[in-house]
Amino acid sequence: QGFGYGIGMAPEVQLFAQNPLCGPPATWPPAGGWQVISQTALAGGAIGSNASWTTSEGVRHGYQASERLFDFAVRDGNFDTPELAEPFYYVFSAGNSGPNPATLTSPKEAKNVISVGASMNFRSGPVNGLAGFSSRGPAVDGRVLPTLIAPGQIIASTRRRDGGAFCNVPIPGTDEQYSYCMGTSMAAPHVSGLATLLVEWWRARHAGLDPSPAMLKALLIEGARPLDGRRVVPDDAQGWGLAGIPRLLGPDALAWYAVDQTALLDEPGQIHRYAVRPADPTQTVRLLLSWSDAPGAIGANPALVNDLDLRVRRAQSIYSGNQFGLDGSSVPGGQPDRLNNVEAVFLDGDDEALIMSVLAHALPGDGVPYIGDDTDQDYALLCSNCIPIKAFDAFISAPADPICAPATANYGIEIVDIGGLSDPVELSIDQLPDGLSASIDPLLPAVLPAQISIQISGSEQVDPGSYLPGLRLTAGALEQLLPLPLSIAARVPEGIIPTDPPAETSGVELRPTLRWTAVDDELSYRVEMADEPDFVSPLIDQVVHQAEYTVQTDLTPSTTWYWRVTASNACGSGPASAPQSFTTRPPAGSCPAGQRPMPLLRDDVEPSGDGWSHYSVLGPNNWSISSDRNRSPDWSWKGRNGFGASDQRLLSPQLRLPAGESAYLSFWHWFDMELRDQQLCWDGGQLFLADPGNPFVAIAPERYLSGSPLRQFSAGNPAEGTPAWCGNQDFSQTVVDLGVGTGQPTRVGFRLSSDNHGAREGWYIDDLEVYSCVPEDLIFRNGLGTEAR
Repeated sequence: QGFGYGIGMAPEVQLFAQNPLCGPPATWPPAGGWQVISQTALAGGAIGSNASWTTSEGVRHGYQASERLFDFAVRDGNFDTPELAEPFYYVFSAGNSGPNPATLTSPKEAKNVISVGASMNFRSGPVNGLAGFSSRGPAVDGRVLPTLIAPGQIIASTRRRDGGAFCNVPIPGTDEQYSYCMGTSMAAPHVSGLATLLVEWWRARHAGLDPSPAMLKALLIEGARPLDGRRVVPDDAQGWGLAGIPRLLGPDALAWYAVDQTALLDEPGQIHRYAVRPADPTQTVRLLLSWSDAPGAIGANPALVNDLDLRVRRAQSIYSGNQFGLDGSSVPGGQPDRLNNVEAVFLDGDDEALIMSVLAHALPGDGVPYIGDDTDQDYALLCSNCIPIKAFDAFISAPADPICAPATANYGIEIVDIGGLSDPVELSIDQLPDGLSASIDPLLPAVLPAQISIQISGSEQVDPGSYLPGLRLTAGALEQLLPLPLSIAARVPEGIIPTDPPAETSGVELRPTLRWTAVDDELSYRVEMADEPDFVSPLIDQVVHQAEYTVQTDLTPSTTWYWRVTASNACGSGPASAPQSFTTRPPAGSCPAGQRPMPLLRDDVEPSGDGWSHYSVLGPNNWSISSDRNRSPDWSWKGRNGFGASDQRLLSPQLRLPAGESAYLSFWHWFDMELRDQQLCWDGGQLFLADPGNPFVAIAPERYLSGSPLRQFSAGNPAEGTPAWCGNQDFSQTVVDLGVGTGQPTRVGFRLSSDNHGAREGWYIDDLEVYSCVPEDLIFRNGLGTEAR
């Protein structure tokens, strides 16, 4: 009641509690130490100036200055007390630019804050429906946003006094003090209020101590539930779901276990382990790992600095954080999350023990200011419906190398206790194939942690291949089966046969996939490729573990390449396959057989810029000849990607595409223009043609032979929905098939189009060439000389 603008802060749980366009409620502030912080004080004091909120909006292709500022302020929000970390909670409205994706802006995309989207309520539609105006994720780097959602449509709030179309019509019977309002600014205060209650609840159970901002985020996510018809897992519309009371509160509260920034990870590869058992086997278990990450470098993409992994083992299944199935439950396996600083595992309840591991995958940053060294990270770990138990965990510290019969396989195993387990751990080998035998030393470790050595012998008694015996560990009611991968070879692999591309094939793509016949007992293949059959200086010399290899960089066009493959296993390497050859396709824009290129226009952009012109359809005209960047010395055309909406165009000198002749365009360009996401551009560049009858002739996507634009202009850009180049790219070539000429005059056009925000370096154009294809015996088309200048 009365919570307003949507930024909540602690440790004193101060709330930004009034909308500057509305007066505070008559009874504000209430008793109990609450404060009102004005927008001016927040923007102009410790957090930074108003200018930082607007100018930093432009750099959307990566991590922004204001995002970095708030990610630091979550750990230390009081800049007046150097070397003393005073954490603050920040709850931001997500914005009202939906329903398009990637419509949150800085600083709402910060990693450590809580961003809130808007749901509907009974006045506006389905109570569990999503408001269409609510800004959506993902963040520029792909992180899931918003954090969660709350009611934000047709909300009774203090009335706007200074006019405007919204939040202005008084609600009858309220003395014209209240109105129905809408926006994520109505949703964020709901979460601020809920956060306040959770802070007070936490304090009552922890001797007055505050939860960390990371733990508060975990508590809010634990209480979030999916909207109607949506999965329980996070998506870029609802985040982790509709805000609600966590299952840890109330008369039917579930047992829970938490670690709140009391454990510190200091080295990459370090692991912290915790053991729990479901308190109620009929209820789901929700495990959440959250950490206040170190601020990233401005422009970084991805923004994550310190990368932690949540892994949960139940029986023989390993679950990684944020790997969910269609029903919203976690699924085993999957790759670790490398983007988000919140990871979750949701499991159906049963009687099995759970081993939770927090792994430091990468620690390049200082996640805990003023404590320890410059590469560390603490975290909040929350498990609902959990009871901590004493347990153990076992892992392979030294895996067995593949063996050649009759060799023996040797393993190193480490067993660690969790929570001070005192029961002895009994060891045995399961699922050992007939003919193999195993020894364990020691068979019954006296204390934990313990180092165990295992030997498996008798490899000559079984067929070559892969096996998976297991080490069974038992301590009281606890049990674990640790798989022991075993690979046995009996002989050196025989020669193999290349199959694809077929021998002496022509016109092969520049990044072909090479394939060959597999060998049953192989372990690896060595792939060699060179432009000579002796392989003295191979371009490619790689070892792979499957019967194919895709070339990772473009091969030289119109070149014959030779390749061979050698199979190896634990017994040694077999003979190399016979060399096989193929020829790559001609360069993009090559003339057909029997024809050659006839230049129509060549321009390496001399300082005079003869014949070029540029103009603006909207906003400033920033095209100019520049020496800042170039492909060939010393000049190029530069279009600056500045602030404000613009549609500025550059036209080449006029030329004629000869009637009946195929024509091609080639140019080189460098760009740094404002990227929105992997599909869309806030700002960008576009290629077109201009003739006397049509100043803008679009180039069809199929006309691009190389270097085509990979994205489209987003909403808000004058060129919305059309192809665009954006993001960052060093000088590269684009080749376009212009089709058969008509003999009419034309110009090549370059369009730089931007929306109302953002500023990047811009777009550079260099080394333009247009040519047609003529018979090889034609010297001059007009009998006078070359047409190109």
